[in-house]
Amino acid sequence: MLNLVARVVAHICEAEDREQLYGALQSGLLNLGFATFNLSCRKQSTLQFMTDPTLTSMSDEDLIHYVSERWYERDPLLDYTARPGKPKIWSPQDWLNCDQFGEFAEYLASLAIQGGVTAPLSHKPGAISAITALSFSKSNFTPETATAVYVIGQTAALRAVALGLTNTNSSSLATLSIQQLEILEWMKQGKSNGDIALITNRSKRLVAYHVSEILRKLGVTSRAQAIAIYASE
Repeated sequence: MLNLVARVVAHICEAEDREQLYGALQSGLLNLGFATFNLSCRKQSTLQFMTDPTLTSMSDEDLIHYVSERWYERDPLLDYTARPGKPKIWSPQDWLNCDQFGEFAEYLASLAIQGGVTAPLSHKPGAISAITALSFSKSNFTPETATAVYVIGQTAALRAVALGLTNTNSSSLATLSIQQLEILEWMKQGKSNGDIALITNRSKRLVAYHVSEILRKLGVTSRAQAIAIYASE
């Protein structure tokens, strides 16, 4: 385990851009038995941990669904990311019979998630960092694996900061036009460009243009990130 973590840490430290850092992190977590992950660095709130990750292997569709269905209001792991503590080993079964989080357990099961590890990396106000690694084939992990996730996540977070990947400018919302804010609201509700075109009586081409302008003005590269900035205001 120690040799594996040392190799992953070395590859992360050698990363020179987002793609290289993503590749090193993804490869390292795959070797630990995790299929997908979210890494969030220096976020202003726990909401942004899942809705605006710094690096993630989750699809835009999954992230948009998480936001539009407001799962962040029922996710017991979000509060954990903001508190100092050891990495948490968990599975959907932990909350299946819980009145407060039973629906969230069913949501995880619907995604075929068997288990995972969530590790707080920093809990300073306005600078929350954490990593969650998810498995589709395993429901329990050893404390050594959980510690490895923490070490790898901490190293990746520090490298992300060094590469300038953690800057988010939510004040850029003020630069959006009324039409763009309307489109962003429909995006938040999970609507596609085609859906928005029909709802707002605009051409699909015009909606696509406004969406590209929204991403440009907010300084993000995906719909999920734009929605997260909007939802956090």
